[in-house]
Amino acid sequence: RRIKFKKQIIKIPVDTRLVRQERTYRGDREMNIRMLHEKIESFKNDLRTTSPTDSIRIRILKRRINQLWVEIHKKFSIPFASIVFVLIGAPLAIIVKKGGYGSAFGISFILFTIYYVLLVGGEELAGRGVINAIPAMWFPNLFFLIIGILLIKKVE
Repeated sequence: RRIKFKKQIIKIPVDTRLVRQERTYRGDREMNIRMLHEKIESFKNDLRTTSPTDSIRIRILKRRINQLWVEIHKKFSIPFASIVFVLIGAPLAIIVKKGGYGSAFGISFILFTIYYVLLVGGEELAGRGVINAIPAMWFPNLFFLIIGILLIKKVE
């Protein structure tokens, strides 16, 4: 069935529901650096006031603090990765110039997959408190920065 209209008027009430409202809750990835630091301080204060016998709460608070530190370092390390990938991509393009688009795409896909695995692995380890958030989030960049420098030296 089909209904045809010559004219259709839709009335949209404009009131406060269409005004942008700040949410009171934000996920870790939605917070800015200041908010993350405030949250860390809040959890540290909770940790200080928690009874030493409440080991489960202490473990949960420490894990949340670790996860927030991971988010802070991720906000800097992921943008820095674009610079690192340029340092890898430029010499790699010169080296595999004769291979065509297929080999360049394959190598790029493999490198990105390795980067992603290192980043997610570091995120998990740091979130659990196995290693510090700084080396966990920056190791993939350092690893690929070294590869990029070696590739640049090879091309020269």
